[in-house]
Amino acid sequence: MNPLDRLRRLGERHASRSFETAIPGLRIGRLLSAPKSLPMLYEPMICLVLAGSKRIFSGRDIVDYGEGQLLLSAADLPVNVQFQIDAQRGYYMALVLRLDPLAVADLAMEMGIPAMHRHPGNFAITESDPLLLDAWRRLCELLERPEEIPFLASGIEREILFRLLRGPRGHVLAEVATADPQVRQVRGTAAWIRANYAEHVSIEQLAHKASMSITVFHRRFKQVLGMSPLQYQKTIRLHEARGRITAAMRDTASIAYAVGYGSTSQFSREYKRMFGASPSHDLARTSLRSV
Repeated sequence: MNPLDRLRRLGERHASRSFETAIPGLRIGRLLSAPKSLPMLYEPMICLVLAGSKRIFSGRDIVDYGEGQLLLSAADLPVNVQFQIDAQRGYYMALVLRLDPLAVADLAMEMGIPAMHRHPGNFAITESDPLLLDAWRRLCELLERPEEIPFLASGIEREILFRLLRGPRGHVLAEVATADPQVRQVRGTAAWIRANYAEHVSIEQLAHKASMSITVFHRRFKQVLGMSPLQYQKTIRLHEARGRITAAMRDTASIAYAVGYGSTSQFSREYKRMFGASPSHDLARTSLRSV
């Protein structure tokens, strides 16, 4: 059995509706069908596709990758995703490991990979190899021995980063993770917005957090993330609202206020513009599904 087949078998055994696993930061995504385009929030992560393929739209960037390929995403990014189901197997499947860009930067420094201080983008694609796939297999096999996870998982995750950096695209991966100081500041501010999306902050306050002038911060934020800081905050709020609606947590008005909107009507308009249906429609559909 080849390495990808072994990983697919493990994925089939341990995939769940929530995608989460017993290993902190490791998710197994398995879809039997997929919409044409799905708005999602990407976090810093590594994604290994086991079956099917994916196309990501982020600002002006279009990224394609498929079976046996890995994507490294270095920022908290709103994206639109198109999934392609594997016709032979009848599903799309991927392993996703949350990533700490600082851990990549530190390991790259230990390995002597020089920092170019450029901004090659927020994504990098690389091919898998037998040693890398073996590390992923050993990580997933810990799901069958959960008592070993606290002792072994972090070491295998570090090995995965090591083998990615040792690969032919190692320099690109290091550059995506480190980039130049201003890009790191922008990404740090974006992470703060994502963690504090309901707060009402001004562009002046955000620029101060990034230690930049308003003009430079606004320009650099748009270059890195493809939208203005306030557009980014609005997008994060809407995605968070959709998560609450999917969980059938509250009524529409309560969700609007919880994510930082002062106007329910404005929230409903902007939600429908992004997701194609009103929040009340999605909430009613979710409620029926959960009965």
